[in-house]
Amino acid sequence: MKQENNHIANMQDLQQKCSLITNSDYERLHYTNRFRGITEMMFYEMGSAHITNGVNANFVREMIPHHEGVVRMSNNVLQFNTCPMLKPILYAIITSIGEVSNK
Repeated sequence: MKQENNHIANMQDLQQKCSLITNSDYERLHYTNRFRGITEMMFYEMGSAHITNGVNANFVREMIPHHEGVVRMSNNVLQFNTCPMLKPILYAIITSIGEVSNK
């Protein structure tokens, strides 16, 4: 739990630092439209995952679209003026989730 709290605190700090980077209205609109599409698909797929008595398999089936959505969201933000401190996190997300899905 303490490690999770540290991650949250680090993300809050990053949010504050990266809030100094701004984008045009066009970029904001384009980003937001893509984000909405990604999250709608992700939540639909998570909610429609096949449920059985195998809780572990259920969890994995529900997490696959979540992780695919996180990769899509990371790629989405990289299309715009991106905070330099955020870029390594986005690339790590894309790389680490891709490695897990390829195993």
